[in-house]
Amino acid sequence: MRWKLGCYTYCETKRELIKEDGTVTELEPLLAELLSYFCRNPDIVISRNQLMEEVWQSRIITDNAINRVIANLRKALQDDVKSPSFIATFPRKGYKFVAVVEECDEASAQSETTNTLIASKKNSHIFRVLTVVLGLFCIALLSLYILDTDSTDKVPKVVLSEALTRDGEQEVLPSVSPNGRFLAYSKLVNGNLKLFVKDLHSQKIEEVGRQKGGSGPASWSMDSKELVYLNTTDNSCIYYRVILDGLEVVRSEPIHTCPVGSFGKMLFTHDNNRLIYTENTGPNTPYSIYELNLTTSVSKRLPQPELNIQGNFQFDLHPQNNEVLISSPNDRQWLGLYSLDLSTNQLSALFKLNKYACCAIWNHKGDGIILVGEPPSEQLLSYTRNGQQSNVIYQVTHSISHPARFPNGKDYVYSGGIVNRDISAYNLENKRKRIIVNTSVKDQLPSISNDANKIAYVSLESGVQEIWIRNLSTSQSRKLTEFNKKMHFFDIKWSPDDQFIAALSVNEMYLIDIEQERVSKLDMPEQDMRYISFITPTKLSYSVKREDAWVIESYDTNSGEIEQISDFAAVSHARNSEDTLWLDGKGGVFFGMDATKVEGIENLSNKGRNFKLLKQGEHIFYLSNESDGQNLYQHNLSSGLSVMVYSGTDVSNFTYSNGVLFIEEESAFSADIIKITVH
Repeated sequence: MRWKLGCYTYCETKRELIKEDGTVTELEPLLAELLSYFCRNPDIVISRNQLMEEVWQSRIITDNAINRVIANLRKALQDDVKSPSFIATFPRKGYKFVAVVEECDEASAQSETTNTLIASKKNSHIFRVLTVVLGLFCIALLSLYILDTDSTDKVPKVVLSEALTRDGEQEVLPSVSPNGRFLAYSKLVNGNLKLFVKDLHSQKIEEVGRQKGGSGPASWSMDSKELVYLNTTDNSCIYYRVILDGLEVVRSEPIHTCPVGSFGKMLFTHDNNRLIYTENTGPNTPYSIYELNLTTSVSKRLPQPELNIQGNFQFDLHPQNNEVLISSPNDRQWLGLYSLDLSTNQLSALFKLNKYACCAIWNHKGDGIILVGEPPSEQLLSYTRNGQQSNVIYQVTHSISHPARFPNGKDYVYSGGIVNRDISAYNLENKRKRIIVNTSVKDQLPSISNDANKIAYVSLESGVQEIWIRNLSTSQSRKLTEFNKKMHFFDIKWSPDDQFIAALSVNEMYLIDIEQERVSKLDMPEQDMRYISFITPTKLSYSVKREDAWVIESYDTNSGEIEQISDFAAVSHARNSEDTLWLDGKGGVFFGMDATKVEGIENLSNKGRNFKLLKQGEHIFYLSNESDGQNLYQHNLSSGLSVMVYSGTDVSNFTYSNGVLFIEEESAFSADIIKITVH
């Protein structure tokens, strides 16, 4: 079907908006569904509930998700929200598609499109060539459509979703008992994860394991009568075993003590006396996989892939066999999937992905793999065991994490959440805060320019991560980049002359010329890099791991020359050399070019791949890990004392200039446990 909408022709089958000047815009599937619904229901006020039912087909979504899709469709139509030509908002009532809509038959639409192309071409020979090419392209598309239709019928698709929890909190880490009766999950309560079990029949909920600190993830025994789970505090890391009678705890006992700072998980095998778990040797060390024998209390390290970066943190047990699926990143951070046969201890490589994916589990038959797609993690993907075929089986407008099988042979559960992060300016003198970047999605990694007039940041406002700049004087934001693939950034930094921004992604680094709006990928090995900063306008520093130790290297943006410049683990260069900060491999902090040791900084945050501290004059500002989250401190070098200056909600990153802290923190986060039915 084709529709005439003002200056556009909309082709439903191809999801294309064709403007009168011949410009073609391909719409994302959800935008196309929404526009098709508007075309069939013009000049009618449509409530948000109607949109949820008809367009989202009662899938679990939030108001923010609807806002984002409406905003993206307006952007595609170049519609003005204040003076709309297409989508008008009626507060507390809904939306109305106000454009005149005319249904076109294919012949007239094709004729109109052809006339548009003719008018835009000055050379008739070129047009004839284009006509032949377009004809061949349509034939190819038709062939692909027929082939795809034939194969897609065999691919499982999600047809129904329902929320298993609606506690109004952040519910994560789901695990369903093998008998399908009970759901174990963790919920954020007063800054700590607490473990709960829900009876899916009676809907009753009980807290399990009332230790201090955080509890979860949990795993069920094959008879659905026992749970094992992890509990951590600032000073402890313990795995517990709980025997249940329904929701009642009969006995609880510690079964393994892990190193402090280890945040792994434990699973029962098909033999209730054998468990598989992960742990590391302390903060910032890679994870390994172990087996624990409950009868003998003996642990042993299992055969596994070589440890890179975070190590072998993710694993899953085969639904029928004692076979473990191991997710292991290589030194470029691309995901490799391996199978470990516990009966023979034989390790086999399955396949590798040249992408940053997460949370792989076996499918119900154990002959394929389910994993979460690349950030923003809104897809579930299905892969064959050898990785040669893949399909999207589920796509939503919220983030997906911790997928698990529901024990009925076909369904899955996961934690689905909406996260909103904002950037605020906090004045240290008058203690006032104002939000300066506030969209309905994640706005993160604030970086202040050296002239203090602009903030660079990463945002999902356009649907994927892009780098934006906000002028603090005019309060205007503009998108600086236009990547042709999904990106996941960990850090951005201004050059000393404010002419460039360096951006660190999963295993690559980019240089953005701000005036020219030109993005260049730097010619360097794909690898795990951290802590980027500019030494000079044309030389960058970063940390990289060499022979089990982090060292500092430099990269010349003119010549491409790379050299090791220090045995310190990390450095953050500043325009004033005395404000340069260094970290050693043991967490020690130093400043200045002579690396003077700083005393009195405790619990320095080590989350992420960027610096969580900066120096200006006599003061060092830093994020500290504490039981109630991450708080911002100001350390006075003269007195050696640190004072908390800001406590917010999940503060992750910050920058500072002229008495003002620019802070990234969570403004909204809701997560439910969701069950999806697959056919």
